[in-house]
Amino acid sequence: MSVPLGNNDYFYPGSVVVCTVNGIEEDVNVKGEVYAFDHETRVLLLKHPATNGKKDHNNVTLINMNCVRNVQVLKECNDTPPIMHPLEHKKLVQRYNRETELRMKVSQAISDGVTKVGVELYLYMKRIFKETTFNKQNIVIMEDVTIEPPYKRLNCSANNQQANQCLSRVMNMVERFYDEKSRTSQSQSSTT
Repeated sequence: MSVPLGNNDYFYPGSVVVCTVNGIEEDVNVKGEVYAFDHETRVLLLKHPATNGKKDHNNVTLINMNCVRNVQVLKECNDTPPIMHPLEHKKLVQRYNRETELRMKVSQAISDGVTKVGVELYLYMKRIFKETTFNKQNIVIMEDVTIEPPYKRLNCSANNQQANQCLSRVMNMVERFYDEKSRTSQSQSSTT
């Protein structure tokens, strides 16, 4: 069952709504600020505060209005929508190519036998050190430090004598990775 929308029914950007979405076992309420609405495809884009806690980030949810049982408008916004800045096509292409290359590297690493934890650590380190690569199953950072399976602090080694400071920092980052991972798993297990 979906919410009937007439030809003149629209959700305006800036409005705050709660949608009751048909779930598998039970319905789910999704609340957010309307970012965009496409009447033709019946798709609503809502933005919410970021789950990572950063004020300048947002989570977004695409909602198929055919799967919505009820919509409640909490705050109507009749202001003119903000001007959309033009997209920089070159930046989008660069980002697309970068992400595609990253996925290919991860895919190759998995086929080389890198574990799930190894891939997660690689992605974590890649956010901090841009010059992070795979060498078979090893993670290599700035060509100075190598992390070997099972990817623990003790598996870090310097590739040359001048890399001791980098080694120390990488070892601390590996430790922080496992601390954050255990905190995340503990918080997820306490909510279930």
